[in-house]
Amino acid sequence: MKSLPWMFALFLVPTAAFAHPLGDAAAQLRPGEWVELPTENMAPTMDTTNGGVPEYGDSGAWDPNTDRFFIHGQGHEGGSGQFRVIQFDAETNRWETLGQPAWYGGYPHQISHPYDHNTVDPDTGTYYMRPFQWNRIYAYNTAAEQWDTLPPIPDWGEYSACCGGLVHFPEMNALVLAASGEVVAYDYGAGSWSSLGAAPMGGYHNFAEYSPGEGAVLLGGGPDDSAGGSGVSLHRLDPDGSLTQLADAPVPLGTTAAVTTADPVSGVFTVLTDGGVLRSYDMATDSWGVATEDFPLPVFNTVAAPVSDHGVIMFANWDTGEPGTVVLMKMSPFTPEPEPPGGDETGGGSGGASSGDAGDDTGEAGGGDDESGAAGADASGSTASGVTDTSGAGSSGAGSSGPAADTDAGGTGCAVGRRSAPGWWLAIMLLAVGSGRTRRKPRPRR
Repeated sequence: MKSLPWMFALFLVPTAAFAHPLGDAAAQLRPGEWVELPTENMAPTMDTTNGGVPEYGDSGAWDPNTDRFFIHGQGHEGGSGQFRVIQFDAETNRWETLGQPAWYGGYPHQISHPYDHNTVDPDTGTYYMRPFQWNRIYAYNTAAEQWDTLPPIPDWGEYSACCGGLVHFPEMNALVLAASGEVVAYDYGAGSWSSLGAAPMGGYHNFAEYSPGEGAVLLGGGPDDSAGGSGVSLHRLDPDGSLTQLADAPVPLGTTAAVTTADPVSGVFTVLTDGGVLRSYDMATDSWGVATEDFPLPVFNTVAAPVSDHGVIMFANWDTGEPGTVVLMKMSPFTPEPEPPGGDETGGGSGGASSGDAGDDTGEAGGGDDESGAAGADASGSTASGVTDTSGAGSSGAGSSGPAADTDAGGTGCAVGRRSAPGWWLAIMLLAVGSGRTRRKPRPRR
């Protein structure tokens, strides 16, 4: 009779340990591993006829209250009828479109890409997004599924700061927007905007990301020098509103140059650059490291967000004609890069400058057409080469091409990178000796 609980565990572990595939896959990862998560309906949801939702994207936004991932956007050549807001619902493992909000009828521009214009306040379950080159921020209550509009940003016209970084800053109780060298904040309590000052950076394609470990925001990036800085310019924003310039990054940052987000466990920043290189940046020590060099996704058409209640980062990539790929990454503890032998220059020295120059050219080719309105011919060319490199990496070791082909068929298998994740047999053994994982409380359906 003593063996009965162990026998029952054989049947209960695979079906009842976690509430949905994302939670199950995230719980099996060890530090330094990534896993491909097959999902349903990704391609039809992302496809906007002339491109897709994640074009010119950097961030998505994860709501831990509903376990949903949000993003907005459209293809670069699509008209106003192509714009949409979409979500990934982890409970159903399915991508869905929320359509065009009513406020979109008063939006004066024809296109709107995601950029780094997506963030969530987890305390209120509010998803915030900013359309392209617009002085208004829109708020979506994820529980009530209703939209609201924040007051216009003072002194910003309809064509101000096309594409920056928008982020929820809990210690400041504010929404922060960094764009074209300006940093402004919306105080939730006061219901008003204020200027936090200037921060030299690139003129567009900027980013802003929050670190829960530091309780501070990292911002900067951009492909040119029109706002007093460049793609390697970085700044720290603290809760008192002070801005501190940090050492230049060793690689260009900002939309089309990199995908920047933060590890929800440590708060260390994660930066995806082309060639499958996933870097890490510790703002506390102002130092860089390399997490992996075989990540299966390119920069272009990839967006990311910290999944705070599951301790991983979610990356989503979709390109025309592809089924789409979702990758979950569990970061390793931060390890700084060793200093190069014999010389006094580190990552920000001559090597960093050379990388910055090359990256700036890429950023201008891929991002310049946002301002001119021309088709992204150079960006499309670079994207094609990135996809080719990625699929090659996947077939050689990551196994990305196999499971990705089944994403829209609703498959549930996952391809694990770096090391093999623990199998069901290990989960059963752990449960048998009293070390099973804690069950996640299911949330009510909406």
